[in-house]
Amino acid sequence: ATIVALAKAPGSAKVKITQLVVYPIKSCGGVNVDSAEVGERGFACDRQWMIVKLDEDDPTKAYFVTQRATPSLATIHPNLPANPNAGVILTGSRPDAPPPLEVPVVHDGKEIAVNVWSSPVLGTDQGGAAAAWLEAYIGLPRLRLVRMPDGFTREAPSGYTGASHDDAAASVSFADGFPFLITNEASLEDLNARLPPAPRDGPLRTGTTLSLSLSLSPSLSLSL
Repeated sequence: ATIVALAKAPGSAKVKITQLVVYPIKSCGGVNVDSAEVGERGFACDRQWMIVKLDEDDPTKAYFVTQRATPSLATIHPNLPANPNAGVILTGSRPDAPPPLEVPVVHDGKEIAVNVWSSPVLGTDQGGAAAAWLEAYIGLPRLRLVRMPDGFTREAPSGYTGASHDDAAASVSFADGFPFLITNEASLEDLNARLPPAPRDGPLRTGTTLSLSLSLSPSLSLSL
């Protein structure tokens, strides 16, 4: 397996990885890691889960839920168990959050059809306990947590990757369109410098500047 890791010591490399982030659940908070295994869809466990809202008339269909319409997803910070293949842990940062809930992987749950923008995908329902936790925290009905089946292949949209018919199709998880999102520290610093000061108790407050890392959801941050 290919492993990507943080730069641990000064060296001659012109580009160094300074931050690695895995986002287990689409549109929720990320987990900082020292190294990450690269698979066919990107980082292992990255956007492998997704929150969906069941169609009122057809419960086999659903719509994906994101921060664009439901900003409270930004306050859900999933954790990964010691064995990430064992599932995901739902954790909320609000004072009224339910206790953290460990959600083991369900392989034989009901399959739910969802479109991630123009891409049709399948998600395996991860059970009633996860759904109840999400509904209590987010305050919306008919929510389910789904996981991309291990054998499912979703091709990254060629309009994003620039792939031609002769190129091998890239695979992607529940991410919008790319296996990796890359930024650099200089870009983050420049963007932060252009923003007005955030409230001192704001959720993205870091020192005296507003961190855009959560807003951009990068997988890798680089220093040049």
